[in-house]
Amino acid sequence: MTLDHGDPGDAPAIPLPTAPLANEARPSPAEEARTIAAGTNTGTLASLTADGAPWASFITYGLLDGAPVLSVSRLAEHGRNLAADPRASIAIVTPDIPADPLAGTRITLAGFVERPTGAEAEAARAAHLTAIPAAKYYIDYSDFTLWVLRIERVR
Repeated sequence: MTLDHGDPGDAPAIPLPTAPLANEARPSPAEEARTIAAGTNTGTLASLTADGAPWASFITYGLLDGAPVLSVSRLAEHGRNLAADPRASIAIVTPDIPADPLAGTRITLAGFVERPTGAEAEAARAAHLTAIPAAKYYIDYSDFTLWVLRIERVR
């Protein structure tokens, strides 16, 4: 017997309900993703090193109109990575992890980072500080940069 996850196109198979649904209205996938991202303020950032190798690191973020705002030091490897190559993704896992972690709710937001300017920079700073109050101790250090992840793909 061969076990398989589903079709070879990487699309999840959604089983039919086992009982009548009490409420057939369900949030859209975009709303579910926004809810997951808003439910925590930590994630795993994936960036690329100078030689193209993947680098994963723990980060904190705030949200500005649904886009993660990072405050990153260029002293950290991921800070140097983002400055050299803006491609990045953030894996976010809900804090209520079940006994089987793979059964938990999670998303990956992929795209590229940009430094906000003008009014957006002020709004990004405020969003990050609202989510991470302790950032007030380091956000203005000269080695820290604000980045906004411009999301191109959600999984």
